[in-house]
Amino acid sequence: MRQTMIKVLHFFKTYYPDTTGGIEQVIFQLAQGCRAFDVESQVLTLSPSPSPARLQVGDHQVTRVKENFNLASTGFSARVFSQFREMAAEADLVHFHFPWPLMDLVHFATSHGRPTVLSYHSDIIKQRTLLKLYGPLMN
Repeated sequence: MRQTMIKVLHFFKTYYPDTTGGIEQVIFQLAQGCRAFDVESQVLTLSPSPSPARLQVGDHQVTRVKENFNLASTGFSARVFSQFREMAAEADLVHFHFPWPLMDLVHFATSHGRPTVLSYHSDIIKQRTLLKLYGPLMN
C-alpha cells in the first residue's frame, strides 16, 4: 500500500527554464530524486516573462510570478506574497533556498505556519554594503 504523498514547496528567486545554475540544479535534483520517496515537489519562482505561469519541468510543476524589478541580483515581486500564501497552504513542508532577501520578507509577511527547511547555498560576497541592511533579517 502506498503512503500519502508529502507535498514540498521549493521557493527561490529563479529557476528553469529562465536560468540554469547551481542552485537551480540542486532544486531540480531534490525534486526529481525525492519523487521516488512519495514526495511531490512544486517550485515557486520569479520570472521577467512568466508565460506560461505554470509549466512542467521533469516530474514537478513550476509556478512563475512576474518579477517587478531586480536590484543587486535580488528579484522583487508584489504578486509573490499571495501566490506563496496560496501554495504554502497546500504544502506539508516549505523549502527555502537562501540567501534571498525577498524570501525572508515573504516568510515573515505571510505567517504560513508550515514546517520549513532552509538550504544555505552561498554567502553574500559582491553586495557588502547591502549585506549590512540585510544582516538583521539573516540573523
